[in-house]
Amino acid sequence: NVEHCINSIPKPIILSTWKKSKYIGVHHLPNRQKPHQTCIHHEAKRYLLGCYRLTADAARAYDEAAKKLRKKVNFSTDADYLSEREREMEETGIHVDIEEARKVWIEKTELMLASIVRPVKQMVQRKYKF
Repeated sequence: NVEHCINSIPKPIILSTWKKSKYIGVHHLPNRQKPHQTCIHHEAKRYLLGCYRLTADAARAYDEAAKKLRKKVNFSTDADYLSEREREMEETGIHVDIEEARKVWIEKTELMLASIVRPVKQMVQRKYKF
């Protein structure tokens, strides 16, 4: 009788929409046009670096920001990135213009850096009263 009561209690359903990828800072969000989201953490804050159609492009966006923040990167060379990107495009059948992806990650990286640098400048100005 007690066993029947325990088994009849509904178990909570946990729906995790984020799935880890093999790249640092890249998560897969299913059922989206651009399912690969990338973000980077810096000083206890999370900065979104955009959503991409290819995992390799999302990883490259992370690398662009990681280099500026002196963090570990996914691709050690551009050749590694380009070969992985080509392999992924052949595998998935998705073709994305590299310049389109590059434009997005450069824009997002600049926004992220601007939001980090501005508070630092303000702190220095307050401390030294320029």
